[in-house]
Amino acid sequence: MSTLHELNVQMNGVLTREALDPVATMELMPQREGIFCGAREVLYALRELGGHGFQVWTLDEGAHLVPQQVAMRVRGHFLEYSAAVNGILGLLATQSGWATAARAIVDQAGSLPVMLTAPNLILPQALAQFEYAAHVGGIAIDSSLARGLLARSHLVLRGDALRALRVWNESLTPEFPRLALVGTFHEPVDEAVRIALGLGEHLTGVVVEAESAPAETFSETLHELREQLDLAGFPRVKIFVCGDVTPERIALWQPRGVPCDGFFVGDTIAAAAPLPFRAELKESDGKPLARRGLVPGTTPSPRLKRIEVD
Repeated sequence: MSTLHELNVQMNGVLTREALDPVATMELMPQREGIFCGAREVLYALRELGGHGFQVWTLDEGAHLVPQQVAMRVRGHFLEYSAAVNGILGLLATQSGWATAARAIVDQAGSLPVMLTAPNLILPQALAQFEYAAHVGGIAIDSSLARGLLARSHLVLRGDALRALRVWNESLTPEFPRLALVGTFHEPVDEAVRIALGLGEHLTGVVVEAESAPAETFSETLHELREQLDLAGFPRVKIFVCGDVTPERIALWQPRGVPCDGFFVGDTIAAAAPLPFRAELKESDGKPLARRGLVPGTTPSPRLKRIEVD
């Protein structure tokens, strides 16, 4: 048990000794605009607390967040959920931050698909929450294209991209596409053409990593890649971009008409800043209350939907 959690327990112990455990209403509000995500995890956490049960009013997952407007309201016995409030705020902040980052990329990409790849920045125990938040933000989390992409580590282990991809091709069932990450051992354009010639009709597409190169330089690389694949007889092979894919970079590529068929993202979303929330007590045993500067009582919030948590 952490020191901070012990402090919460100690403070609640004071109320317990005084037999003070009101049915309290807490409102949770975002501090900036974004996409709401995390209600599912909060409801699960409240169910785990047990006790007398809770009443929850919440926005739908994926709803637009307006700063200082109530996104969730929780009513229940104060001692049964007060120690969990910081954790609830953390869940909402983290997952809403991920969903907001995902939505920004999807919106900027327009009609092009955006697919999720495994991030390097997420602990395994948080991966399901991350995938869910990305899905709420509009990312395709179960794309067959993503399943057909061989990780770079496998290419490096074999010392030859084409050799590794031939083994990968033989291990995949026919319904899965075959994607090749290019630029591991040679320049992306040269390696892409070599792999296309080696795999032939089995190759679905190539994936180019968008590193920190200027937008103009990277755009030229993609144009050259498209030209060389076409000249080699592979106009049907698609081109995808991964790596440093942000809304800002997509916006720089678009005016240059880059030949791109979609994006793979992972760490760009995982690195997104949490979207902060704050919690305010607004009722105690039905009596309106609030700290200085706030209106006592619950805030009219017609967008919220009521859920009973037993």
